[in-house]
Amino acid sequence: LEMLGPNEKGEYPKTLSVNFWQFYADTHGEPDTVAPQVIDAIKTAAAHGTIIDMMVDGNVANRNPKVLAQLEKLVTDTGAVGTKAVLTMGLEPQHPANGMHGKYVIRNAGYADAEYMILDRNVGEEYFGKDRWRGTAVHVQGPAVYDFAHRHTAFVNHYRSAQQAEDPTIKLL
Repeated sequence: LEMLGPNEKGEYPKTLSVNFWQFYADTHGEPDTVAPQVIDAIKTAAAHGTIIDMMVDGNVANRNPKVLAQLEKLVTDTGAVGTKAVLTMGLEPQHPANGMHGKYVIRNAGYADAEYMILDRNVGEEYFGKDRWRGTAVHVQGPAVYDFAHRHTAFVNHYRSAQQAEDPTIKLL
């Protein structure tokens, strides 16, 4: 959550690129508590002027109407504060099991204080509770972030270009 909020100087990110395979709406029938925290942190960053770009695996998100509702509400709520989160669903119907499993956050891409965090977990209690998963993350700062951000842009644009055929208002990064 630290990458989504203010830094040690109290400054919110200028940009956030958030990429996850799955956001969980519930865990074993109980409301999830991790996903709302992440969504609230993204909304708060948007309220402070952060430009947000999100990508979630569409094959997985489309399986759960609660998840779709959470993500659509996030886009609507951030639009209400003037900095809309753009959500891209990485959807390949011909390969439903080949989801995009990337889990990372890029903060301030293109700026001197850019950071990249490669994560090992999705957004949900299932990944954070009961010692089920061991946590490993890689935090990168400096010039190397440019390469990660460039690859992210190409990856997102791959999916957005296909979506543009159906909705011409979708913009490439």
